[in-house]
Amino acid sequence: DASGCTKQATFTIIDTLEVSGVVDQNNIAVFVAGGAAPYSYLWNDGATTKDRTGLPPGNYTITVTDVNDSTDQAVFTILPAGNTGFKAWETLEEYYVGSGVATGREKPNEPADPDYVAPLNDPVSCPI
Repeated sequence: DASGCTKQATFTIIDTLEVSGVVDQNNIAVFVAGGAAPYSYLWNDGATTKDRTGLPPGNYTITVTDVNDSTDQAVFTILPAGNTGFKAWETLEEYYVGSGVATGREKPNEPADPDYVAPLNDPVSCPI
């Protein structure tokens, strides 16, 4: 300051822990970025492994904790066999179809009807 006084402080910058993953049929592969290893894993059903295999349909939540006690969660849904995996949102979404990108609006039919229409268009608005 103007009197020549100084103050020193030490800060620890902690890298943000981020958890993501992918569902492939009845398997979940988890990806962890940031934070500080080693990590611990806890699933809502009590499992403590990073990845899961052979799971029945349902919702699965993983909580990942790093060595600094930072935590992050991710939720995964395994759908019943034959389910397309589309969610019933009424917003414009991008879908990766084959080697291209398609966009489409999804709108469910009446609640009693489990089927719904999700027309898709390729990047130049051609129906797929």
